[in-house]
Amino acid sequence: MLTSEKMKGHINSDSPSGDIEKFILLNGFSQKQKIYIEGIFEEARTNKFTILLRNSS
Repeated sequence: MLTSEKMKGHINSDSPSGDIEKFILLNGFSQKQKIYIEGIFEEARTNKFTILLRNSS
């Protein structure tokens, strides 16, 4: 699990792509950060584990 006080909402690597896109837009991630998140989520699905991103509060 990766957390941050600045992050809005939550998402995990098993979430539908539309939800992931909304989460990325909500948090104002850059194109580079978006590509990184999509890449690690794809790797997680391939290797059958789950990554969680959420607010730490």
